[in-house]
Amino acid sequence: MSLSDAAERGYGGYSTLRKKISSGELPAERVGRRYLILETDLEALLAPVVGRPTEHASVSAAIDRIVASAPRLSKEQRERLATLLGGGAA
Repeated sequence: MSLSDAAERGYGGYSTLRKKISSGELPAERVGRRYLILETDLEALLAPVVGRPTEHASVSAAIDRIVASAPRLSKEQRERLATLLGGGAA
């Protein structure tokens, strides 16, 4: 459905839905100047979130993202990094 249709059906305000699309929170396909959204994605957006992630879980998730995107290090680079962080050689 279109962004306007989604707003009219009560899934959120037009501007709010556009922000959610821009942030990647709401998947949408752009066709010309219009966004098309699956109703299942809109329904998922309305589903209640149970609990909030703990600070530890948030930090762990951030570390996982950094590690996944980091380039491979040489043995020398790993040893230098371990020394800088106060740990033993990796």
